[in-house]
Amino acid sequence: MPLGAAEGSGLVDEEVGMRSATLWTSAVDTKNRVLYYHTQHNRRVRMVDLRKIDFGALPGITYLPLDRAKAQDIEELTLP
Repeated sequence: MPLGAAEGSGLVDEEVGMRSATLWTSAVDTKNRVLYYHTQHNRRVRMVDLRKIDFGALPGITYLPLDRAKAQDIEELTLP
C-alpha cells in the first residue's frame, strides 16, 4: 500500500512513521533457503542466502537495516 493511501495525501509524516504503508515485500525460496525482498524506498530486489549464515556463531538476535539508503537506484538504458 503506498504511503498515505489510507490516511489521505499529506496526512502522514514520513519521518515519524508509516502506519498504513507497506514497508517491505518478501518471498522465500524454502528449497534453496534464500530470502528475497524489496522495500518501499527501493524496489530493487535484494537477496539473503541463508545457507551462507552460521546461525550458531551469532551472539543472538542481529539487526540489519533493510535499506542502506532510502533511495531508488536508477539504471540508464539509453541506446547510443
